[in-house]
Amino acid sequence: MAWLTGFPPSRKRAAWRLVACVLGVEAVALASIYGYELVRLRVNQNGMTYNATPAGSRWWKVEGEGITRPPALGADEAGLDPNEEVIGVAVGGKARAYRLRAFLDPSSHIVNDLIEQTPVSVAYCDISDCTRVYTGPKGGGPLDIAQAGLRDGDMVVKIGGVPISHKSGTPIDPTAGPPSARYELLPTTRMTWGEWRRLHPDTDVYVGERKARRPRSEP
Repeated sequence: MAWLTGFPPSRKRAAWRLVACVLGVEAVALASIYGYELVRLRVNQNGMTYNATPAGSRWWKVEGEGITRPPALGADEAGLDPNEEVIGVAVGGKARAYRLRAFLDPSSHIVNDLIEQTPVSVAYCDISDCTRVYTGPKGGGPLDIAQAGLRDGDMVVKIGGVPISHKSGTPIDPTAGPPSARYELLPTTRMTWGEWRRLHPDTDVYVGERKARRPRSEP
């Protein structure tokens, strides 16, 4: 830089360090802005509600109802790679697998399902890599579980309208008390699709949304 001409070497080094520091701060700020805009873009693309004012300054509110009673495919028609990871659930003698990759999109972190008329809700946070599977009384319909955002690297779920920490299962606001709906946790099994299918030959599987392929253009 021309304005450093005439400065002694020690002063030049100090000036360069100052410039590098300023540029580093600007890079962090730009990265934060980019990440913020990326979250907004992904949420808007999925038709979810986004609140840019976090509660407690670290709660990014991204609210969505999740996916309710999605279709499940038979094991033979699913076409999954045997090495794909799945979340396996067995209820009332019926086995169902949930493809882990189907939960990666922000609008798909929660699936409120029914297996043999028993409610089963699978919740997965890809940031904390935490999985919880909830259940309730048979014949009562899907559970009232929704997504409420991200807080300190932990997904926030709403159970009966009460925000709950996904990892700990405790209310975000201790003064609010527990939710009126008390759901039980089912044992969580994560393994490859090949392993799960060998253990449960009659299983079906939720694979998530599959986008239609574009037709190939003729040469």
